[in-house]
Amino acid sequence: MKKYLLIPLFILISFFAVGQQKTSITIEQVTGAFNQNLKDSLYNMMSPQMKSALGKDGSDNLFGQLMNQLGKITDTKNISTAGAEMQRYNLTFERPLVDILLVIKDGQIAGIRQLPRPTPAPGSARKASPDNYTLGEPPAMLFGTLLLPAKTSEKVPIVLMIGGSGPTDRNMNQGDALVTNSFAMLADTLAANGIASLRYDKRGVAKSAQALGNNQIVVDNYVDDASAFVDQLKKDERFSKVIVLGHSEGSSIAITSALKSHPVGLICLSGYDTDLGTVLEGQLSKTLETADLKLAKTIISNLKKGNLYHGELSPAIQNLFSLTTQAYLISAMRHHAAVEIKKINAPILVISGGTDLQIGTDSGQRLAKANSKASFFAIQGMNHVLKNAPLDREENLKTYTNGELPINAVLGKVIVSFIKNLK
Repeated sequence: MKKYLLIPLFILISFFAVGQQKTSITIEQVTGAFNQNLKDSLYNMMSPQMKSALGKDGSDNLFGQLMNQLGKITDTKNISTAGAEMQRYNLTFERPLVDILLVIKDGQIAGIRQLPRPTPAPGSARKASPDNYTLGEPPAMLFGTLLLPAKTSEKVPIVLMIGGSGPTDRNMNQGDALVTNSFAMLADTLAANGIASLRYDKRGVAKSAQALGNNQIVVDNYVDDASAFVDQLKKDERFSKVIVLGHSEGSSIAITSALKSHPVGLICLSGYDTDLGTVLEGQLSKTLETADLKLAKTIISNLKKGNLYHGELSPAIQNLFSLTTQAYLISAMRHHAAVEIKKINAPILVISGGTDLQIGTDSGQRLAKANSKASFFAIQGMNHVLKNAPLDREENLKTYTNGELPINAVLGKVIVSFIKNLK
């Protein structure tokens, strides 16, 4: 049996506005039905929009997967604001691998999605990051951490840092599956060299969870958010220039947003040269069994044409191809990094890691070759989460949950040099 390579995708089930009220349920009723494995009851508790999106089989698969992987619900916490139309509950399970957000509106289940867990993984420290910078208005606010150099008497350059795929927070952490603190460490390095930085929780993630609202997330939401941050930073008199840095899928988002917001420089870190579907297919070809891989390729091919797959999925690919994830992938596949980077008229730095198991250096090289203003730098011994790691897969993946392990020392030097040479 092959082990699955960590591919942090956006794993959600959409929640939609509820129409006519047919039932009136409480969180206690949902918990009771779930813990008794009453899938029919859970389906009947859903809003018409949820039923339409999932279907009975999809609903059964969703709750069956949660039951099998997480066990029974052990605790529910209402995290809604007082008097909110939608009541949001953080669900905790017997096997607390992740937390689940369940939304009740008008007496019906209106949404379910995965939340990054706020508690640290055993043996791994998480970087404390103040919420000292925001974008937007309540409740749809994005929260971030602005880090300034110690000496700020003059204007300084600032780097906007965009995280990778999935519910990855501002520090490059994602529940217990990803605890790296890599963005926080990179921000510290930049500050030590006279460069400010802003890193933020993406829409729907961590402190910015409320910004998701009732909407189906698409990649263009992330692009618009990044562009809005750049526009806001440009107006800030403390900063001399704005540079955008994106990691992994964030690299593609940074490229697309740069076409709108026109930063002084662009840094693509562990980025790919194609679209997200092609990257996913390549990663799955190394991890899935033959039958699952064949179906995954078929689904990805259909998604590139804009068609959703409603058929049965094995446990190995259920999370990857939930209906909401498919919708997100369709939106992401409309953006081809190497095609869009050609249109950027600003200096570009593309950095790849020599031991990156998810995005190879060849992809970074092709991305850099697509624009004459781009330079490419491969850092030997650096993996996808910016840590020193060998090519051995088991040892490499251990760094994904070690928040105390420092980032590669060369990385900061290369980025600082690029920024200080910008005019």
